[in-house]
Amino acid sequence: SGCSQQQEKKNDIPAIQSSMIWTSAELGENGGYVVFRKSFELPESGSPAQLQLFADSRYWLWINGQYVLRGPCRFNPKRPEYDIVDVQSYLKMGKNTVVVMVHNFGKVMNNRIMRHAPGLAAVLEISGKEILHTDTTWKTNGKTRYLPSPVSWNTIPDAIDARIDQCEWTSADFDDSAWQMAKAIDGNQWGKMFPCEIPLRKETELKGLELLPSGEPLNTKLPVELTAGQEMLVDFGTMAMAYTSMDLDAEEGSQLNMKYALRYKNGKPTEMYGEGNKYIARAGHQSFMTTDQWCSRYMIIK
Repeated sequence: SGCSQQQEKKNDIPAIQSSMIWTSAELGENGGYVVFRKSFELPESGSPAQLQLFADSRYWLWINGQYVLRGPCRFNPKRPEYDIVDVQSYLKMGKNTVVVMVHNFGKVMNNRIMRHAPGLAAVLEISGKEILHTDTTWKTNGKTRYLPSPVSWNTIPDAIDARIDQCEWTSADFDDSAWQMAKAIDGNQWGKMFPCEIPLRKETELKGLELLPSGEPLNTKLPVELTAGQEMLVDFGTMAMAYTSMDLDAEEGSQLNMKYALRYKNGKPTEMYGEGNKYIARAGHQSFMTTDQWCSRYMIIK
């Protein structure tokens, strides 16, 4: 009777809650970014596929080298909710690779993220049948170009060093054999999890960006060349909650700083806040994507 009751209680736990993992590596006071990877085989493609995904505190998802989205969708921390992502168009017959980067803010609290234990959980279902879930067979690495974030009371700044890697770990063909295995942790410490009640965020590329003070369309001036000490001011044309995706050529060790402003008065950006983002380049052509969104209309690039 006791065994039967325990089994019934276990069956009440969502699969995602019993699939929580984390890295065995120690993170510092400011936490850090940890990447998780898993490759698997599919005998066919084209069937409806949903990925249930929960991370504390934030995640970024790639499937077969394609960026999918970031999350989690906002929810009340008293009721942890997991995202449900339609991933059918990203999967293929044969080998597939799921990559999730998770950010933990460490022991520092701010107005965006509360202190909590870090963790990741994911369950892939195809045509309603579970195909894959996070467990100790997933590979993990906490030493990437995304360095621990500086302390901030609002938007979380990026410190990205492209000399460490080329972000090749998002690729399905990346060799992760030297990475550590993930460790299983107790998913019950978050409390019972529920599917997200509101729609997932939608990402839209901002169009019609302009250079100030000239007002020239940015796309007609690209590529823009900057030397040490030079700045360029970009007008989004609207107040936006946005992140940056950029391609560039650079000398190794050169640094790109991005700061954000709400207003533009008397020929200058005003109402600037936060530390902004910092990118240290490797040599040659490269690209990067920042992690957090900044609510702003103007971006100063130096």
